Amino acid sequence: MRAPKDPAGLAASGPPLLTAEGAPEGWRGMWKASLPLVLGSTVGPAVVLLDGLFVAGIERAAFNGLVLAIPALALVSGVAAGLAAAGGEAFVRARIEESRRREAAAAVILAVIVGFAVLGAAASGRGALTAWYGLHPGGGLAREGAYLFSYWTWILPSLPAQVLLPVLLQLLVAAGRQRESTRLVVLVAALNMLLDPLLIYGAGLGIAGAALATNTAFAAGVAAAAWRLARPRDFISFRPAGALARAVSRQASDGGMIFGAIGISIIGDLLLAKLAAVHGPGTVTAFGIAEQVSGLFILPTRGICAGFIVVFGAHLSTRSVMRYRPTYRDASLLVALFYFAGAAALVLGAGPIARAYGFRAAEGAELSLFLWIAAAALLVSIPSRIAQVGFLSLRHAYGVGVFSAVVVGATYLSASAAMGPLGMYGIAVGRLVGAVAATGLMLPFFLALLSRRLHRDGGAEAATAPA
Repeated sequence: MRAPKDPAGLAASGPPLLTAEGAPEGWRGMWKASLPLVLGSTVGPAVVLLDGLFVAGIERAAFNGLVLAIPALALVSGVAAGLAAAGGEAFVRARIEESRRREAAAAVILAVIVGFAVLGAAASGRGALTAWYGLHPGGGLAREGAYLFSYWTWILPSLPAQVLLPVLLQLLVAAGRQRESTRLVVLVAALNMLLDPLLIYGAGLGIAGAALATNTAFAAGVAAAAWRLARPRDFISFRPAGALARAVSRQASDGGMIFGAIGISIIGDLLLAKLAAVHGPGTVTAFGIAEQVSGLFILPTRGICAGFIVVFGAHLSTRSVMRYRPTYRDASLLVALFYFAGAAALVLGAGPIARAYGFRAAEGAELSLFLWIAAAALLVSIPSRIAQVGFLSLRHAYGVGVFSAVVVGATYLSASAAMGPLGMYGIAVGRLVGAVAATGLMLPFFLALLSRRLHRDGGAEAATAPA
């Protein structure tokens, strides 16, 4: 008897990695669930770091202009992370193959719509970005403002691709095609690394060349990912229209909730970047280097958070109460691994980092102290990072919003107060105070909510168990 066809290609590459019936166990399963978005979230900061290293060779003002664009680009990657997590969760929770194909189509449609909406908002807000930082012609940072405006203008075409690519990567892994996702991430990073020196120095395009290299790399990544998803052809289904529209609406709601948690923190980054711009170009440079290096380790944890949402949600749907705490523990250990690596890179690599960006000895010592304080903030924030996403898993989005606002407020106010006596180090101290506030406030509340959910679901499971 002939085996039934598998038009979605799920059996050919293994079953979907995650299902509501059987979420992966242990930290290895969590890592497999998180890997695509971890890699996808690494591409953005890695590309920006490479751009920064090459652009720093033009002049310090060009590097500072790129630094001031980073928080705005982080908003774009935050949107992408929210949509990717929502789309991946919807795909793996679908129990029927037809529903999975429809959820995949909904994720792609939503990412395309949001990507072009982001493009429109970014294009209309170019002048607002320079005005936010107070970068006016004739001002103290006039050259930085010119470089920022140029880079932002040239980077605009890649924004829809920067939203869409993480979603496509997450769909690939949801179908059990992790290796394809990994290869695509390597493609994007390698292409950008190759094009940066060719366009910035070889073609003499300067900071515009850095943006064009990014545009080309992300466009190639999206094209390759779309081609892979289209094989087999009916991996995605756009019928029926009514069910598809409901899937888009549901994913938009879930993705917006996740982005709401991330977005408040990114607004805090915009506030700190403005403080740096007000203080002077040296502070902008130190702030930018710390953000770029730590971002290589912070932003990938969004993938772990997305995997946690999916795995934890699967356990909630089946009331697998024995897996609640271990799932939180496994995700926390993975986040801690990334944050420890980031802190080590900031501390141990302070000297080489300073030399790579062309700092003199005295400037390098100042940068090293700044990076050490930033490393301390990373370590302190480890317990609260996964707790923030735990609120979303327990459907307490208001908790994320309230606590994120408190943390951003504490960070900004303490940084503003500390910059008077401490100068540029005030920003790093503000980060540290915000991390202390996050851990002290968010972690106990989340653990209390988790205990309440354990008690409730444990009682419900006992009540429905057969005698």
